[in-house]
Amino acid sequence: MPKSHIQIEKVAWFGHEVEIHRKKMKTMRLKIIPPEGFIRISAPHYLPEQAIFQFMQKNLAWIAERQAVMAKEKSQAPNFLQGEQHPVWGELFELDFTPIMGKPSIRELPNNKLEILAPNNVTTHVREKLLDEFYRRQLKRELPLLLEKWQPIVGKEVNEWGIKKMRTRWGTCNIQAKRIWLSLALAKKPKSCLEYVLVHELVHLHERYHNQNFKRLMTKFMPDWPTHDARLNQADLPDSTGVPLDL
Repeated sequence: MPKSHIQIEKVAWFGHEVEIHRKKMKTMRLKIIPPEGFIRISAPHYLPEQAIFQFMQKNLAWIAERQAVMAKEKSQAPNFLQGEQHPVWGELFELDFTPIMGKPSIRELPNNKLEILAPNNVTTHVREKLLDEFYRRQLKRELPLLLEKWQPIVGKEVNEWGIKKMRTRWGTCNIQAKRIWLSLALAKKPKSCLEYVLVHELVHLHERYHNQNFKRLMTKFMPDWPTHDARLNQADLPDSTGVPLDL
């Protein structure tokens, strides 16, 4: 998404370090950033600090709950070993490891399996990179087809698109360059979520901000977008955090 002017403040409230992002917006938003459970509150420039303090105070129970979930997930971080399950397009795939002497690779097998072919001493980092490469291939296969479908509907075209790992966003849009980036993690979600995020970014070429005009355009082009938005942020798979991330 395009970035408006943001002022960042750091405060210590209720035993937590909190980062406050003041920017052009009408309402506050609280986010717990994985994997550490860092607290970020976005708020309008004009809002008094006391109002932000009270907003956090009202949400302390939810914050504690989300941070506990993230701490558990962090302690159970995947090792990308035989039998582990990882999401692909909203379904769980089981990892199958085959020892070889050559260059490591990964391939899809029938019955929702992913086979890693690598030496026995291959590191967890390499296994993770192989899975990331698989996700990237999936997205590169789907995105050209979706762009061909949705650019005429939205009435905007991008000059460039790309895929990268993003912790706190599903997608970003550079309006001037007409360039969008999409999160690698979208390959874990149902394909309808990828479609929704792509449309969301294309609509930003019409409207910079998440205002009523933006929502009107989203409804015009994709009437069921709220359903996809809810599905996108649903914690229904083992590695999902359930934290509403910025688009």
